[in-house]
Amino acid sequence: MEQDEDQYGKSIIQLSMERFVEDTKLNPVNKKEENIESSTTLVSNGCVDFKGKIADKQTSGGWKAAPFIIVNEVAERLAFFAIAVNMVAYLVREMHQSIPSAATHVTDWIGAAYVLTLVGAFLADAYLGRFLTIIIFSCIYAVVSSNTLAKVSLKFLN
Repeated sequence: MEQDEDQYGKSIIQLSMERFVEDTKLNPVNKKEENIESSTTLVSNGCVDFKGKIADKQTSGGWKAAPFIIVNEVAERLAFFAIAVNMVAYLVREMHQSIPSAATHVTDWIGAAYVLTLVGAFLADAYLGRFLTIIIFSCIYAVVSSNTLAKVSLKFLN
């Protein structure tokens, strides 16, 4: 009776997990594979590092690139919204556009920026990889932002 109460008190997933653990303890083939996998730090899915060697879990990946990516994304968002906030005033005062036309151009620019992230995602997933895509498009973003800054700052470019 007590065993029946335990079975009704446990979920189906918990019971199936307990059976799985018992089966793996009884099967020596799984133990050998488990010992081989736990004794090495190399990845088993064929991933390679930037030198083309099989990646080592202890020395590659993880959070090594994360600070660069986080700082880069924060700086990019700050620059994007700083430009977006001031773009209508710039287009009206300096470029002599009408207010509706300037607002349309700014919303088109913002929409294109958000839609082009899908193109970047496709390129990253299909061809370049995440890190290389971030490096390439960050450089392009920096060049375009610098050109915009030069156009605004240097009067002889107007």
